Amino acid sequence: MRSSIACARCRRSKIKCVNAGIDTTCRACESSGRDCVYPTPAIGVGGGAAKRDIAALVDGEDRNGDWDSPKRQRSRKAPGVSSAAKDASKAANDVLDSSILTVKVWETVFDLFQSHFATLLPFLHPATFLSHIRQLSSTTQENHQDQSQSPPIQKTDPNPLIPLGVLALTARFHPQLVAFHSPASQGHPSNPLVASEVYATALRSRLAGVDGTSLAMPDLTRIQALLMLALHEWGMCRGKSAWLYVGMAIRLAQVMGLQFELENDLLARDPRSPVFKTEMEHFGVARRAEPKEQTSDDVIAQETKRRTFWACFTLDRCLSSGKYRPRMIRVKELGIQLPSDNAFAFGERVRTSRLNEPVVRRPQSFGAQGVQIPSIRQSLGGFEDKLPNNPPDGKPWSPISRRKDSTEDEIDRWEIGAEESVLSRVIRVIRIWGSIAKWSCAGGRRYVCCPP
Repeated sequence: MRSSIACARCRRSKIKCVNAGIDTTCRACESSGRDCVYPTPAIGVGGGAAKRDIAALVDGEDRNGDWDSPKRQRSRKAPGVSSAAKDASKAANDVLDSSILTVKVWETVFDLFQSHFATLLPFLHPATFLSHIRQLSSTTQENHQDQSQSPPIQKTDPNPLIPLGVLALTARFHPQLVAFHSPASQGHPSNPLVASEVYATALRSRLAGVDGTSLAMPDLTRIQALLMLALHEWGMCRGKSAWLYVGMAIRLAQVMGLQFELENDLLARDPRSPVFKTEMEHFGVARRAEPKEQTSDDVIAQETKRRTFWACFTLDRCLSSGKYRPRMIRVKELGIQLPSDNAFAFGERVRTSRLNEPVVRRPQSFGAQGVQIPSIRQSLGGFEDKLPNNPPDGKPWSPISRRKDSTEDEIDRWEIGAEESVLSRVIRVIRIWGSIAKWSCAGGRRYVCCPP
């Protein structure tokens, strides 16, 4: 037994005193045949000295014992939240501050994105993205120039989420970026996946922030970045992570109300309704004091939101696989029209059908001379419809001019039926494919009583 009190001989010899308590013979005195005498503890003023002696004895026993407890380690202070935030932000910015990311490289990267990923992620507007990249490149050059100046000028950095997402998807296809992040050596060629992982890691860090609260921030850019990260994870054969990122993006999109045509539906309601006011404030839709026509920038911004949600729908159908990865978006609950290329590229006010509506032909359109303008289906032939000389209701309009009736007075173009865009048809096909995948993952024909 190890005691906290040592006999006089062990104390003088600075050795460990192994005894069963006071007034017992310790192991050292028993082996040498000497009397084992314990010192009388001091009281009163001398108590402090006795405590110091005992502490010194215990410390000596800790150094000489064969079964000593491990040494105590000093507790280190954890880095502060502010320093961690700065480190995460600096890591993401350092990746984008690389000298290899020139404007020419960015343009090539965007072309790669359009070639490989624009169908699943159709929300990047070319002019807007390229202007953002030029701003990012100019900010990077100014930062390099300001390093020699003191004090540095405080400037607001552009949002790096979208550039990091684009690089995470396309870096593997860019030879310069692959060679830069994964230099080839003898016997070890360059690994394209390393280049993509560099930017994906920076994107994860930027999305999570310091304590993870940034992930719950409803923002359109953050939703788009999560979708890009999900597509990257899917390409890296990490389907579970991809499904989780898509689920996060869908929840943020639903919080923002992207599954509804808020600008069109809410503004048409009675402004005196308290439910109307609450819903407007919740989704952040500003009520205009006077009716005002949408500008092309407003149309493009609305179409970008619409395409962002359809990207959520597409990846939800692609990554959901039955029982353990259920789908999160139900078509019957959607109140949003299908995307339009003309609205996205030119800012035209286009009306398309909705996914939960049956496919119908668009209303007839007539030219200025009262002659019906044929649709694309009619132009391709195979129809024997006769074109009347005069419109039935006497209202001349063009398919690209604003119609004059009360229900459609803010529409420039109809894209319904045969005139739907290719992206709208892709969404319809993916919806069918999602139903087939769900049926197949549930057992398919092995659990079907009757043949299809």
